[in-house]
Order: sequence, then C-alpha cells, then structure tokens
Amino acid sequence: MKRTLWLPVVCFVVMSTYVTVHAATININNIMVTVDPPGTAMNIGNIAATTTNVGNANGDVSLTGSFNLSAGYSSVCASGHCKSAFHWLQIITHATSNLEFPKGTAVTAGGQPVIDTPNGGYFFQTGNAVANPPDGYIRTPLGEDALPWYLTTLEERDPGNSTPGVPGGIIRDTPSVAAATFNTYLVATDPDDGPMAFFLIAGFTWATGADGTAANLATINVGNNDLTLLNGAAGNGTGALAFSGFAGWNAQLAANDDLDVPEPGSLVLLLVGGCLVFVSQIRRKRAA
Repeated sequence: MKRTLWLPVVCFVVMSTYVTVHAATININNIMVTVDPPGTAMNIGNIAATTTNVGNANGDVSLTGSFNLSAGYSSVCASGHCKSAFHWLQIITHATSNLEFPKGTAVTAGGQPVIDTPNGGYFFQTGNAVANPPDGYIRTPLGEDALPWYLTTLEERDPGNSTPGVPGGIIRDTPSVAAATFNTYLVATDPDDGPMAFFLIAGFTWATGADGTAANLATINVGNNDLTLLNGAAGNGTGALAFSGFAGWNAQLAANDDLDVPEPGSLVLLLVGGCLVFVSQIRRKRAA
C-alpha cells in the first residue's frame, strides 16, 4: 500500500533506541517460463524479497522486492527485441480497518480483496482531486493511473525503481495498515494477448504485524486460486480486478501462455531492411 507520510516513521526509528528490528528474506530462483520462439521453457530470472519490521506499536513493515533478468533471457532480449513487459501487481487480501476508494470500501476482516492501488487511488490520496470525474474514478494531480500495476507508468520509468532491462523491476512498500496481508505478483503483458490481459509468473505473500511482530513472508505457488482471487469465479462474487475498478482486465497463468520474442528470421529481415534504407539514403545524398 503506497504511503505518503514518511516523516513520522523516520522520526520514530531515529528517536527510539530500544526498537527491535526483525527481517525476513526469500529468493525465488530459476523462474521458468516458456519463451516463443523456440517454444521451450527458459530461466528468465529471479526474485528477491525482504520484509523488515521496525517493531513499533503500529506493526509497520517495509517490503523491498526486485526482479532481475537471467543472462540467457537478457541476451534474447538484447536491443529491445522482446515484446513482453514485466510489472508488479499487489492485492490486499485482508485488513482490519476500512480502506476507502472512489468506487466503494475495500477489504476489511473477511471482506473483499482489492488491488493495491485501486483505480483512482485511495480517498486519502485525493485531497486535491478533480470533483466528479467523467469515469467516476478520482485521481490525484500526481496521478494514480488506470492500470492495475503497483507502480504507475511514470514510477516504472524511474531508474531508481528499475533493474537492468526491467523498468519498474523494484517494488517498495511501507503500509500504514496494521494486521494486513498482501499477495505480490510478478506479471507480464504481451501485445499478442490483447491490451487488458496479463499472466502471473511468480509471487509471494507477506503481512504487517498487529503488534510489532515480524511479518510473514512466503512464496506463493501460483495457480487457479490466484486466478479466482483476481478474476472472480462464476456465481461466487467479484474478483479483485473488477472490484477495484479494473473491469475487463483478465489474469492468466504463465503455464498457459508464453513470452514472445521475434523469430530469428524476423530479426534478420529487420537488420537487412535497415541496411537497405541506410544505403538508399546514402545514394540519395550522393545524387543530390
């Protein structure tokens, strides 16, 4: 959950000399995804995630996660040839306090999971928002965009949020809500699958402590339960995507999809075409 007021937390850590800091770390290595071509599984990289609990009365926990491409996949994607893009997607699956946003009230104990951040942001982010926006979703001047990713488009472009070859490859979160549980996923989009489809690659779950205890951090075995959480199930309520203002978006499993890169022949044609254009330009200049 994005947090806008950092100063009180920093002051508490600096001024408190008896704070016990707890940390947990997981590594998800050798993430295997089918790459087409050649249509075989490839290790595309790894995820490292760390939660640090500052041990205060609010149970604040900081998360830092990063996705790093493998050398093999980086070489395949050299010079920007890969068509797929990676993003972080996060769901608040449980909370003990209301989290309000423009289209309703999000998760409470036993309530409806919500994408973090929902379309238009939370109410506490909308102090300077435009009244009555056409689509009903209030956005701040700095902008929560209409995409379900944890980072906005501008945030993904920030080099400070990126890993080599992955804009937005780093996720950081310091929630202000105690006793909340989060599912954080690495996802990929592919233009061949349509503008509102994405597939889940890997993920982990973590939590803020109710009384300053260490957060739970564990790998998620991504599967059909995660699809139901996001897309909903027939006759069983609304998924987190639609509930959070992202109706029309659809999550899929990586096992049923692939990361597309151009055919080797396409790269050759691209290079040959570029050479022909270059030679043509030279001839024109010489003839001029």
